[in-house]
Amino acid sequence: MAEIIYISNPLFTDNKTSSHHIVWELVKKNRVLYLESGGMRMPEISQNDLCKIIWRLGSLFKPPQKIKKNLYLYKLINLPLHGSRAVQKLNKLFTLTLIKTWKRYLHINEPILWIFPPDYGMLINHLEEKKSVYYCTDDYCLMPGVDADSLRNMEKKLLTKVDVAFFTSKKLCEKKKHLTRNPIYSPHAVDYNHFAKAQHAALQIPKDISNLKQPIIGFVGLVEKWLDIDLIKYLVTNKKEWNFIFIGRVAANIASLKSFQNIRFLGFRPYEKIPSYLSKFNVCIIPFKKNQLADCINPIKLKEYLSSGKPVVSTYMPELENYKDLIGIGHTKKEFLGLIDYFLKNDCEQLKNTRINAVFSDSWEARVKSIMNKIENIKQNPNLNKKLIL
Repeated sequence: MAEIIYISNPLFTDNKTSSHHIVWELVKKNRVLYLESGGMRMPEISQNDLCKIIWRLGSLFKPPQKIKKNLYLYKLINLPLHGSRAVQKLNKLFTLTLIKTWKRYLHINEPILWIFPPDYGMLINHLEEKKSVYYCTDDYCLMPGVDADSLRNMEKKLLTKVDVAFFTSKKLCEKKKHLTRNPIYSPHAVDYNHFAKAQHAALQIPKDISNLKQPIIGFVGLVEKWLDIDLIKYLVTNKKEWNFIFIGRVAANIASLKSFQNIRFLGFRPYEKIPSYLSKFNVCIIPFKKNQLADCINPIKLKEYLSSGKPVVSTYMPELENYKDLIGIGHTKKEFLGLIDYFLKNDCEQLKNTRINAVFSDSWEARVKSIMNKIENIKQNPNLNKKLIL
């Protein structure tokens, strides 16, 4: 059993990401201190952000909460003023003091230090870790609201120090592999058994969509700034006889879509209920903007959609090349709409089974086992000075 200090986004959140799937597998055989990061972007003057800050301040000096066997949760807080060296030093001192305190409290010795957000690379070599891991799922410097230059520098420092770096897309790995000793491509897996429930005709349909006429075109995930609102507007304008459903917290500006009667933003729905919605969808979509951020994305929802057996239409992302024979990839608005129309008219049981067979064995259990084997076989960076202070 390994001891792991695991730094990632909030454990209980609207949107279940790879970090959540990985940790739930890890705790089956390892003891994990899950540290919720303070966030990379500057907080906004909003009720949501203010509530988060107050909540974190209130729990700052409370010991880690035991969530279940082998899993302890603690909420970190930092000042996301990454351009200030003084603030960086303050964040490092404060964060290290807290983590070391709870590390002693839980009797954690020689842990694996596992980092998702790159602004916590400052911790490497300061927690008596036996291995350090960076798990990179996005090109964070291109995310909205972050200090791109400062975050880029912090990530470079992290990559030069870390023992092994996992990248969830090939483009991401190619872009950053020259900065680190042990870059490993590690694409997303899927919770197949969960999303495959959408294949069952007897599944109860949620009341909020039960009366909608088909076809239903659906999206599941955060409605964020990386969604192509112009593309979505084009679809709902040209196909008023189709119903469009978006499930997930809305953070993007959707004002231009509110006047349309054939689109509904349902907001957050529990993870357990998502297959019920997918079962009603005729086609699932991934309408991301085409930009540098999308070039490095591996959309976790792709394999979730495929597990449901539903047809998928997406805008182009390099990571989707391996799936171009399974899904529709629209390079223009007109092509995107045409591909949805094609699947509505031509989908069949054979195509459905092909989609399912492509992903059913790609479980998170197998992926995490492979990741842990790779970590175990990586030697610690011999070039690290154990007394180095950055």
